[in-house]
Amino acid sequence: MPGGFNVSAIKSYLAKKAWGLGSSRSDGVLLLATTHEPPQCLASDAEAKTWLDSVVSVYAQRSGISLATAGSGGLRSSAAGGAVINSEEFLKFQAEQHQFAAQHVELYMRYLGRDSRAGEIAYDKEKASSNALQVRLGEHGDAYIDGIQPKFDALKARRFDSSWNWVRQDALAMYYDIIFGRLQTVDLEITARCIALMNRADDHTLRKGETYKLAKEFGQQLIDNIKEVLGHPPVYMDVTFPTAVTEKEDIIYSEVVREGVRKREAHVEEMASGDTASGTVNIQKSRMTFSNYEPRACLPRDRRPQVSAVTSWEYSSNLTGVYLDILHEIATSGTTFKDKNALLTGCGKGSIGVKVLKRPSCLRRLLPPPVTV
Repeated sequence: MPGGFNVSAIKSYLAKKAWGLGSSRSDGVLLLATTHEPPQCLASDAEAKTWLDSVVSVYAQRSGISLATAGSGGLRSSAAGGAVINSEEFLKFQAEQHQFAAQHVELYMRYLGRDSRAGEIAYDKEKASSNALQVRLGEHGDAYIDGIQPKFDALKARRFDSSWNWVRQDALAMYYDIIFGRLQTVDLEITARCIALMNRADDHTLRKGETYKLAKEFGQQLIDNIKEVLGHPPVYMDVTFPTAVTEKEDIIYSEVVREGVRKREAHVEEMASGDTASGTVNIQKSRMTFSNYEPRACLPRDRRPQVSAVTSWEYSSNLTGVYLDILHEIATSGTTFKDKNALLTGCGKGSIGVKVLKRPSCLRRLLPPPVTV
């Protein structure tokens, strides 16, 4: 090809300037041109166009189409601005192609075991059903149809999957009905409630039974103790662990488990069965021994404690017995302040007196003492 006469120029010549071929026809001409090599190089555009005209003629002959040339302006065109073919032959060829494709489709459907007319059959059934429905709609009217439409909403659906929790609540409700006397006889209603509990119960429900059994035993013991003290004045019983205050005012305590001593009355009995004491204790000797380790306080004479004239202690089994009897009574029955007045001083905020006051203040009809400043 001469210089400048490229593929774009060739397609433009075939489509617009000379023959009016379409894009596909132009590609067909170029494909055929690769098999019709010119005998020599084409030196000019005119020689190239003449060679293309010969290729187009061969293409039209092989394709079975007739091309007409234009007589004005030296340009060639078809009578309708494009390739001219016989319409009857074209329609016949198109029908043959459609029949060929339909035969292939039918063959594939038989291979797959399907009916090619399944869609048409379904359409006919749907159309018949739609016509019958339309007849009924026309008879009843839109108002009736709108009134019988379903109102279900999935977002408003309730799922009753909490029976494991409700069985506990129902069991507690029945439990307290028994406690407060609302449930006295077993009738049909109570039987139905029990059956409902049995149907919803699980292993976790049975685990609560042991604690209810313990509550029953403890409650019965408490009821028996209350019956014993009815009519008696309120008493105080010390049930706290002993405490001590260090030099830095830190409160410390320790819990020591005594073998065979579970209650406080047993502790008093253990004290009563302690070691025997000697008849006389020399207090003056003990005081002198202790004074060797005690630093002397420099106090005025009028504020020094007076030395007791008693120089020895004598063990009294009678007083010891009275003391132990009082301790045993306090441990078993408690301490009462009925018809008694007590003056407690030094009860400032954060003082030891406040801690002492908390012990008997649990009793009713006890007035707080005056606070000394």
